[in-house]
Amino acid sequence: MPNRIKLTALLLSCALVAGCGPADTQGTTAVEAPAHEIRMTAESKDVLSEPKAGALDGDRLVSNGGEGYLMFGPYASLSAGSYVLTVHGDITQLTPGSAAKFDVVSSKGTLTHGSMEVSETTGTDGTLTSFPVTVDQNVSDLEIRAWVPAGAELQVRSYELLQATATR
Repeated sequence: MPNRIKLTALLLSCALVAGCGPADTQGTTAVEAPAHEIRMTAESKDVLSEPKAGALDGDRLVSNGGEGYLMFGPYASLSAGSYVLTVHGDITQLTPGSAAKFDVVSSKGTLTHGSMEVSETTGTDGTLTSFPVTVDQNVSDLEIRAWVPAGAELQVRSYELLQATATR
């Protein structure tokens, strides 16, 4: 059973509410518009981690040598479009022949929008990976995941999923 970790996904979107005002709310439903970008820092909520893979340590998620998902969630709504995911952190150790895997998925993890394997240590310069993500239609359960192999020393400080045009 995954532990809920205090991480935040800052969803930059606008909320659309049917109806004209508080007196007009009977029979109406609030609808949230999909986000156009997602940013996460280690002091937030809505991102999960498997205890066998790692845990929150100060301002970062830190692997503990076990294999599994160091990070997954936030199960956010996101508009269709082209994006770039940049993950900030570092990998200081990987077992030869192994790789950390980063992906962006929806539909309960069955639809992959982008992925990248990192098979070399990154040092401590701050960027783990950056790769393109394509979302063909609006989604309501977007996850950004980091899977670590056994023996990896990996830390995630933050990530940002930005529209491709906004990253130029």
